[in-house]
Amino acid sequence: MSNSDNKITFSSFYNNITIHFYEDDQFMESIGRSFGLNINKDYFLAISFMYPSDMVVSYNMKNNLMQQLTDLTAYGPLNAAIPQPQMILCDKGTSMLLAAHTKEELSSCQKQIQQAAIPILTKKISDGFVRIGIGTIESGLNGIEKTFQNSVIAVNVGEKFKKDPSDCCCIKYQYGRGHKCIKTDKNKNRP
Repeated sequence: MSNSDNKITFSSFYNNITIHFYEDDQFMESIGRSFGLNINKDYFLAISFMYPSDMVVSYNMKNNLMQQLTDLTAYGPLNAAIPQPQMILCDKGTSMLLAAHTKEELSSCQKQIQQAAIPILTKKISDGFVRIGIGTIESGLNGIEKTFQNSVIAVNVGEKFKKDPSDCCCIKYQYGRGHKCIKTDKNKNRP
């Protein structure tokens, strides 16, 4: 990303941070300001939605997943004022970046997104089981990169330790404690 890029979408901004495709921190912070964000004072949380690693995932599958989940970005306290697109495609799915002025706001909206996403994933996405990986709440450019990486780690950990899709849909990454299953919903009444 360079200073000549004057038509940058939020999804491009998020993607370039996750792959560290920028050289000038101040330039990236100014782009953040154009979206109403203070990169060093606001807080960020990545939530990734991924198909299983052994599944062949087409662009159309990832794009469909992203389209089904796009409206969930409005749960982010600062995201509602940011124009779409806000989600990015990644290896086996899609990811969103939520922004807020406080950690408490992000914790609250994370629970709302989780509750809203599970019906979408169980009813509208018929081409495979999708895990939800919740990153850590972070601040700054490095923090945005870190929360994305942690959301992907949460998905991978969930896949290794919760092999049965009905056991767990949503995994949250926690420092020093590995992962925590925070939603067991898919087959709630299963014997």
